[in-house]
Amino acid sequence: MRTLESGIAGIVAVAWLLSGAGPAFAGFQNPPYGWAFTFDQAKVIGENTPVTARSGLSNAPVRTSGGTTIAHFVRIEIQDGDMPMGIITLDEAHKTIAVPLERFRFNPAREEVLTDLSWHEAILIPSGRRPKDSPWYPYGRPLA
Repeated sequence: MRTLESGIAGIVAVAWLLSGAGPAFAGFQNPPYGWAFTFDQAKVIGENTPVTARSGLSNAPVRTSGGTTIAHFVRIEIQDGDMPMGIITLDEAHKTIAVPLERFRFNPAREEVLTDLSWHEAILIPSGRRPKDSPWYPYGRPLA
């Protein structure tokens, strides 16, 4: 009888984790109820867009197409004199990375930033700036 009880307890624990009620693992949280990815319909973030609490962009969650929150939006920088970059802090990796601003859109209704990056792509982006003598950016070579 003892084996049956421990087996049922194990099944309940696994069901609890898989239901989403348990802790989130490696960026695979469930998306918010009713959430749908609308990258093309969301507002373009320009280099002069204010990143403030009033605009809703300051510390806004950054979500992937699946609705997973992977980061929080920190600021906008112009790197190398002409490259607008969105600076985000990855939640699970605890590092800050620079991503081209064109990879982000803003959803003002939910005060969230949408990205076409996957969680895996974002984790692989190294933090820091590229060396000045290198044509390669941390996220790959820029389009010519």
